[in-house]
Amino acid sequence: MILCFAPEATQELIEARSWYDERRGGLGDAFQRAFEATAETVTLHPERYAVHYESSRRVFVRGFPYFLLYRVVGEVILVQGCIHVARDPSIWRRRLDG
Repeated sequence: MILCFAPEATQELIEARSWYDERRGGLGDAFQRAFEATAETVTLHPERYAVHYESSRRVFVRGFPYFLLYRVVGEVILVQGCIHVARDPSIWRRRLDG
């Protein structure tokens, strides 16, 4: 399986890591490691997580209030978002619907 990121997901990941870097030294690195572990699990077991919205699946980033929203399309895993759990769902749903 190939893991790809939508531009919005890449931007959200960069912003989350930057936010954690500003809060405490090393916290951004910890977020990055947790994200990478989550991405590796998704790559190895893409259908492990239940469908959350239409054909998109959700997996939480361990230790952080974020989840990855992704869709399996053939041999590609498309990460559609790296989303904070407190974010209004209508915002990212509009992106997926549009």
